[in-house]
Amino acid sequence: WQRRLADALLETAVEAGEASLRSFAFRDGGARVELRLRVGSFGRDGVGWKVWPSAELLAAWLMEHKACICGLDVLEVGAGPGLVGLTAAQLGARMVVLSDCSHHVLALLRDNVERNCLPGRTSIDVVELDFEEDAGEDRSFDVVLASDVIYARGAAAALPRFLARALKPGGRFYT
Repeated sequence: WQRRLADALLETAVEAGEASLRSFAFRDGGARVELRLRVGSFGRDGVGWKVWPSAELLAAWLMEHKACICGLDVLEVGAGPGLVGLTAAQLGARMVVLSDCSHHVLALLRDNVERNCLPGRTSIDVVELDFEEDAGEDRSFDVVLASDVIYARGAAAALPRFLARALKPGGRFYT
């Protein structure tokens, strides 16, 4: 019921044009990532439309550890507006799959991909994925990224099971 309520609130906010743009900039040495994301508010739009502080920290950490994703296949689960995955794309991941379980958040995510990605730099895909319920992507990944994705009791148990399927042998999970 909570997911249906959040989706209804999100749909209302989108129809009312209430989403806003927020800018992010990360620097490390000569490297710089700048993103402009459409976001909403927690109270009005639910958890998936907010960029949580942990996502900002993970994106900043990726800036300092580019080798962890450069040239690799990356999946972000619970991407929300996509800050972490889009940062990975701009830092040179070979392929990035951004996922979320909300239809309305996926529309926001697609908009943010179009707004922030240069054609040809990195292959980026947006997919519906609920790691708590789905078997997951048919593909496997070198890296899985997640920030603030544990909101319900079942998620803590489901995430390790999902990671066992989603990661290639030797793959890494960063949160």
